[in-house]
Amino acid sequence: MALDIGLESIEEGTDPLDRTRIVSLEAGEMAFLYEPFQTFFAKTGLVIEPYEDTRISGEDLKIFERLLLVTMRVVESRPDQWEEFTELQYHPQEVKIFTTLFRSELLQKLSGLLELTRTAIAAQRVLFFYGD
Repeated sequence: MALDIGLESIEEGTDPLDRTRIVSLEAGEMAFLYEPFQTFFAKTGLVIEPYEDTRISGEDLKIFERLLLVTMRVVESRPDQWEEFTELQYHPQEVKIFTTLFRSELLQKLSGLLELTRTAIAAQRVLFFYGD
């Protein structure tokens, strides 16, 4: 389960993403970002999840930018690494599965996402979340 994020391609072709700069979020990072993404949904009605595509443009990009800045401050206050709950396995027995997140790696991805968001705002482009 991964979610690739970049600017929507303006080239004709089959790839919806401009591959110049991509940020990929994995399961643990998506689990950590669940609450910020729910907040974004509450403000915009746009769903960000790994199973469907989402396009963010216009004023929604500014909302997303502010949300990223708040989330980065939360990550900065976290320890160097922590365990993030990602899923519940039911068979053969119920087991909670966790993923180790590293503050520096998550901040690097969020910084890249902030850069993409600011580029989209400045160029009046669409930020594209490319689901599985």
